[in-house]
Amino acid sequence: MMDAIQRGMKLVVVDPRSSPMPARASGCRSVRVGPVVHARADPHVLYEVKTLDVDFLTNRTNGVYLIGADGGYLRNAAGKPQVFDTKSKRAVAFDAPSIAPLLEGEVDTRLQVKTGFTLMKEAMKPYTPEWAEKQSTVPAATIRRIAQEFVAHAHIGETITLNGVTMRSGRCRCW
Repeated sequence: MMDAIQRGMKLVVVDPRSSPMPARASGCRSVRVGPVVHARADPHVLYEVKTLDVDFLTNRTNGVYLIGADGGYLRNAAGKPQVFDTKSKRAVAFDAPSIAPLLEGEVDTRLQVKTGFTLMKEAMKPYTPEWAEKQSTVPAATIRRIAQEFVAHAHIGETITLNGVTMRSGRCRCW
């Protein structure tokens, strides 16, 4: 890790224990309240800057599943979770062939339902960097800067091919 820092890697440490690690960090120092606060504020910043891996969220997570008023998945007669197919404009099984699932929004199937991603985004809305600043000792501007730097180095959508198989790379420029 020290070699990576010498090559220019930025290390961000959110540590409420006052351990020695924050002394090596370029992003933060010890804070009054730690990672949970920032885990709530960082997604808010990602929504603000509208920098999300929409392809990944749509095709590789359950964020597209429709959620009923009871908080459970909307399911078909076979018990499979449903998604809203933007091609056919109806709810279909999540694994139906050739569908284009809706990632964000509210639709009227037999009843009003929202996608899991929509509900998560709504749940994170109150946890702004300003909220996190009041809970911790890290300024809102610093929280925003760190989240934006993370996104800038995330290589969203990039792939790597290993042994003839193409996969999402999931790597950062810092390594």
